[in-house]
Amino acid sequence: MLYKLRTEKPRASSRAELFCFIKARSFFCYTQPMSFTHTILLILAVSAVAIADVLLKETGALGNLSKALMSPWVLGAIVLYLFQIILFTYLFVSGEHLLNIGLVQVALYEFIVVVAAVVLFKETLTTVEAVGALFAVIGIVLLNL
Repeated sequence: MLYKLRTEKPRASSRAELFCFIKARSFFCYTQPMSFTHTILLILAVSAVAIADVLLKETGALGNLSKALMSPWVLGAIVLYLFQIILFTYLFVSGEHLLNIGLVQVALYEFIVVVAAVVLFKETLTTVEAVGALFAVIGIVLLNL
């Protein structure tokens, strides 16, 4: 079941669940926080996607698609993508919610990719892009309150 309708805020449970309840004529939804282990697995999965994308960016210097596909960077990216698929699948099978995973994924992926672009590839952020990134992070924080 996607949600459970309650008339009061639920007690903590060992499994991630989305609870919705009615209080004072208002409708609230509440999710159980992820366990420490699931949080670490999520960080690893998101990092794997971001690092794989950075590896693919590295193949851009090779100049053409056939050389890029034969590059060890592509093999590394494929391994990381498979790793993240396994981790995300495990998290969903374990009962984690897309909302919980998606919020962390957006913020962490953005951070890793922006840092890699600036530090490794010497790309620059415009003021508008930097402000947009800051607002994105603030938005993620507000969604998690």
